[in-house]
Amino acid sequence: MDADNNLFILDSSNNRIVGSSVNGFRCIVGCLGTSGSASYQLNSAWSLSFDSTGNIFVSDSGNGRIQKFALSKNDCNQPTTTIAATELTTSVATTTDQSSSTSQPSSTDEWTSMSTTGQIQTSPDSITSTTVLGQTGSTSTTTMNSSNLLFITSPCADQQWTGVYCNVSNRPCDTINPCRNSGSCFNDNTTVDTYLCQCLQGFDGSECQNDRRICKLNTCFNNGQCNETSNQTYECLCAYGWANAHCETQINYCEKNKCKNGGVCRSLFLNYTCDCLGTSYSGRHCEVVGQAMIAHQIAAKSLAYVAIIFIIVSVMFFILMDALKYVLGIDLAKEETDKIKKEKKAKRKSTRRQPPVFQKFVYVDSATIAGQ
Repeated sequence: MDADNNLFILDSSNNRIVGSSVNGFRCIVGCLGTSGSASYQLNSAWSLSFDSTGNIFVSDSGNGRIQKFALSKNDCNQPTTTIAATELTTSVATTTDQSSSTSQPSSTDEWTSMSTTGQIQTSPDSITSTTVLGQTGSTSTTTMNSSNLLFITSPCADQQWTGVYCNVSNRPCDTINPCRNSGSCFNDNTTVDTYLCQCLQGFDGSECQNDRRICKLNTCFNNGQCNETSNQTYECLCAYGWANAHCETQINYCEKNKCKNGGVCRSLFLNYTCDCLGTSYSGRHCEVVGQAMIAHQIAAKSLAYVAIIFIIVSVMFFILMDALKYVLGIDLAKEETDKIKKEKKAKRKSTRRQPPVFQKFVYVDSATIAGQ
């Protein structure tokens, strides 16, 4: 990311640098997609950086060099002004293995051409960009050719250090810090790429990548706190509103709080509520009864009381009559019962069945009767 928040991607597998801005993705360096040792090519590059003016420095490890790609603007985006055709002369320092240095001149040609057809002139070792001028469709194409913009540093006497002045550590713990899970990394001073990870308690592996703790990150759910009670057991201290071994169950507050008058209890987080039936009841536990329901209850109770009293009086009446008759020998209904019995007896006499009458018919000759 440069100072103008443009993103630059080092695509090591394709040996190129790709830039991204408001105009989309575009190739910056190594656009042929092949590795090589030319000034416009990369070979197994693994890092890049910018200087204060926006020039890109690439660690071209496959070619054993650090390449510098000069840019006309520090955001590596399309220029906003036209650059006049000039010829610049620079001096590139080259250092040999014997630490002797020479100064070889190199030239950088910058030229500008105008085009109304939209054609962009490119070359393998140039950086080309286009700027639209006005609304007539004309474009300004700026190309910068570079003959040789790289310098090669000599290897440091101690391979554990790198950089121009051999003051940058090249050891694993200082460059990549391979130890995970807050493990401590210790460089092996005998070799460049050897290191040792000292793991915290509960972690193991060459890079402390294995988590052997009893209390892991998600052992206790819902912000529960895990406490190791032994080397093999643990206990979850659950937050308010949660319970069970892993604090996975929300507490049901309806178990101890009952709703009245047929209300339905609904458990909430750290609370509960009673859903009352209809509009006849209200309140926290549906304990408040409405006026209409009170009137209905009074009427129902009154009818119930009348029915109960009637049943009690009837039962007491029959008990009293039996007590007078069988205990005291007083039969208040004797006269009435005797009268009823007499009426029934008289009725039986009046309706007593008469003996049957048999009639016998005799045939008589009519002539005989006439002669007599």
